[in-house]
Amino acid sequence: MAASEEQEADSSLAGIEESSELRLKGVIGGPSVAGATVRALAAFAGISPRRLSGLRAIVEELVIEAGSRPTAVEGDDVTVRTTIHDGVFEVEVIDKALPVSPDDQGNERSRKLAELGYVDALEVEACGREGNAARVRVLLDPKRLGAASGLVERIVPEDAPPVTDEQAEAVEIRLMEQGDAVELVRCVYRCYGYSYIDPLLYDPRGLQRALAGGEMLSIVAAAPDGTIAGHSAVWPDEPGDAVPEAGRLVVDPRYRGRGLAGRMAELRLESAREKGYFGVWAEAVTNHVASQREVVAFGGAEVGVLIGAAVPTRMAGFEPAAGEQGPPKRRSLLAMFTPLRPHHEQIYVPDHHAELISELAGRLGIERTQSPGAEAAAGSESDVASTAHTFSSLGEIRVSAIGADLIDQVTAALDSLEGFDLAAVQLDLPLADPAAAGAACSLERLGFSYAAWMPSFDDGHDVLRLQRIGSRPVDTETIECARSEGEQVRDYVLADWHRVRAGEFSA
Repeated sequence: MAASEEQEADSSLAGIEESSELRLKGVIGGPSVAGATVRALAAFAGISPRRLSGLRAIVEELVIEAGSRPTAVEGDDVTVRTTIHDGVFEVEVIDKALPVSPDDQGNERSRKLAELGYVDALEVEACGREGNAARVRVLLDPKRLGAASGLVERIVPEDAPPVTDEQAEAVEIRLMEQGDAVELVRCVYRCYGYSYIDPLLYDPRGLQRALAGGEMLSIVAAAPDGTIAGHSAVWPDEPGDAVPEAGRLVVDPRYRGRGLAGRMAELRLESAREKGYFGVWAEAVTNHVASQREVVAFGGAEVGVLIGAAVPTRMAGFEPAAGEQGPPKRRSLLAMFTPLRPHHEQIYVPDHHAELISELAGRLGIERTQSPGAEAAAGSESDVASTAHTFSSLGEIRVSAIGADLIDQVTAALDSLEGFDLAAVQLDLPLADPAAAGAACSLERLGFSYAAWMPSFDDGHDVLRLQRIGSRPVDTETIECARSEGEQVRDYVLADWHRVRAGEFSA
């Protein structure tokens, strides 16, 4: 791309502040000041007018709530921080008051406003010495992000003439560089228009920041003329995660069938191994099996099914399932894991899941010793955090420590998520905790069933993911699997879900 084009793309984003911070100590009308400031920054970021007023109201309520909490320091300040990253506009409201608990979050006005859909995620948690942090996230409009890159491309039809053998052989598979960001956005647009679900891939600046900050490890298929013909990546959900997720696979229709996806996957795994990751996680779509085959080809295996976890959209280039009529139902994702640093672990799993997990460990070449464990000590406290992702309609409950009060804390977390009408809530239990086996059985009475075994996820230790499915229509009839092992896992997960729904609990 010519230098003038790069400058034009850069200048189109110049009006958007990447980050800002506002301290409200002693500020008259602090909530209103914070709300107006965030609204202005959000407008610059391209958030739709329909959501601006709601976002402002939520931020003002969060500031009011922060200021009303008991504090040991009279007049301590509240900090409001905004950042734009990975195609997301994020607002943090931070205070140093009494640490919040799940019981504090259920009836707050900010939660009720968030339920109206003005934001895509809201979480409030105690962050140790950093204080309490309330985080609001709004996904930025892919059309604005794409326009900011100066797109002049057209969508490539599925029946476009394929490239020649010479052109395919000239493609270089290599690590992505920051200078590839705009060309990658153009590649995504050529493939999917604006129907690709991840807004980061329409955000050149966000891609550059993710690469520079180590938030994403990307592989590209680069043609000699500088255009990008394909992309694949791994990225940790949080800094320091031991197992990143793999995906964001894009291949220009004219280059498909040339083995680019496999070549990129090979370099991606090699690079992830060099980074020291324990393994790579993938959530493969189940309306076609190409991505599943790729994971299996490099030593991965199916470890679960996330029922209804896929947003019901139809992405350009993929036809609806045979017989599918009306609005698309939510689909499920096949959870897959590829080990990079196999090691032995002592884990505590319920008896009824032990046989499956033992078989999965054998397929992956991972050594595991299983035990039923013991009950949590009387009077011990759990560490539980929850988040609602309203864009994907998924809830997340993270259990870092299992105490005697786990059921009470999870019930409170579910109460705080109830108003969002979520399609599913996923709960992660640390399997290195001896109380995990009993906890998993007890959680069935709250509607949780097996979702996936997640090796090495908790700083090298295993996690058991459970799921609680809501009332949204879910397609469970057309979950396609690439091989019989995947079908076995699929059937197990669906049977466990139906067992728990029928009130047939294991304990």
